[in-house]
Amino acid sequence: MSWVKENSCTLQSQSSAVPCDFIPAQPGYYQFVATIHDDRQREQQTTLYAWVTGLGNLVWDQSDDATLQIVAEQEKYRVGETARYLLKKTRFRGRKRW
Repeated sequence: MSWVKENSCTLQSQSSAVPCDFIPAQPGYYQFVATIHDDRQREQQTTLYAWVTGLGNLVWDQSDDATLQIVAEQEKYRVGETARYLLKKTRFRGRKRW
């Protein structure tokens, strides 16, 4: 798999968080890379991978055993919170939203 650069931000640190806005062009599996340099120009980097859904075609890794992968939006939920899940299925018949 090769990655295509879709967006980048050059930011200066502040006393509070500084956002880097990104609106994906299409659904898919995205790699988010954050790189920082300290005052001595030493580099630190972290990478996050995430599925992005939306309008358009999206191809998942498929298995031959007809399983349905379910991915929670977050790791933990508190009582009363609404849980949201991503259903990784190749095709849906009938209704597309619940």
